[in-house]
Amino acid sequence: MDILKQNDDGTFNIYEVKSSTEIKRNADQDYVRDVTFQKIILQQCGLDVNSVYIIHLNSDYVRGESLDLEGLFVVEDVTEQSEEIEGQVICYL
Repeated sequence: MDILKQNDDGTFNIYEVKSSTEIKRNADQDYVRDVTFQKIILQQCGLDVNSVYIIHLNSDYVRGESLDLEGLFVVEDVTEQSEEIEGQVICYL
């Protein structure tokens, strides 16, 4: 994972940063499956994961005089999608 943020309540959020302009969900690249695997590993290590996010480039972004990092990136909450496929992701420790 790229970013692991601890929340005030002691839970954690996972942020996976991708250089694409969309969340890929195909046989070759499945970003939600990837972050779900990371979530399962962290949970097996004893961390309480609250939410998972994928950060990708905003395809509509046009740079002005200065760089706007909040406009450059899109942060998408994929927690629900991750929970839906969690039983399909197998991890062996």
